[in-house]
Amino acid sequence: MSPGATPPLTVAQGDVGDRIVERPRRVRTAVGTTDGDAFVFDLGAALTVDRMTLELPEVNTVAPVAWAARQDSQDPWHPIGSSIVYRLRQDAGETVNADFATSPLPIRYVRAGIDPRAGVGTKPPTLAARW
Repeated sequence: MSPGATPPLTVAQGDVGDRIVERPRRVRTAVGTTDGDAFVFDLGAALTVDRMTLELPEVNTVAPVAWAARQDSQDPWHPIGSSIVYRLRQDAGETVNADFATSPLPIRYVRAGIDPRAGVGTKPPTLAARW
């Protein structure tokens, strides 16, 4: 083998874990503005978001959400999925929904269409976007 050459890999060993460990993520939050039966959020930059959730301002709230996203304020909205968001009182604390997972997309604007019968309260929710 010549000096400085990398030796060939012939064997690899490892252990299989009993759970998947998520990598640490960065988070950006944005307060929504009302747009009919939806809330629109501006993340301030196009971020490669792969998880998001709404932080609901009122306890005992459950709402179906139709998610849409775009990179520029003039682009059309592109549907990216749907989920249920909730914030419920449980025993001595609260329970909230898991993040909505999506394919990693460069997103600046997020639209959360909420069924008007859900009654999410008078304050807008906060979007927590993770990448």
